[in-house]
Amino acid sequence: MSQMDLGGAILAKEIGKGRVVTVSMDKMVFLRPVLVGDMVCCYGQCTRIGNSSLEVKVEVWRKQIKDGSGNHECVTEAVFTYVAIDANGKSRPIPKENNPKLDYALGLINGTITPKEPNNGNILFL
Repeated sequence: MSQMDLGGAILAKEIGKGRVVTVSMDKMVFLRPVLVGDMVCCYGQCTRIGNSSLEVKVEVWRKQIKDGSGNHECVTEAVFTYVAIDANGKSRPIPKENNPKLDYALGLINGTITPKEPNNGNILFL
């Protein structure tokens, strides 16, 4: 769970152009087990942007390596909410000017742009 939080925070920090803190996590359901020898990847996508907060959906996928099948499957997901903060730990607005990552995230959310990445706009965290 902490790796999911860290991964989502990386994306939130890039979009928010600075420090962010985790304020909540939506429910997490463990769909499948992760086995010894599996490779695990986290993917994050921004799903909502407010004045100072962002929601990031984080999925964890496993790739079966040990048995040689290479199957990929989602093992869990959750939505994290982050708030952008200033040097004093107070919430601050997410910069709207000269923020291409914000523009890209908003375009994905609104469906006005096509993802640049082959994984539908998700950001990969290892």
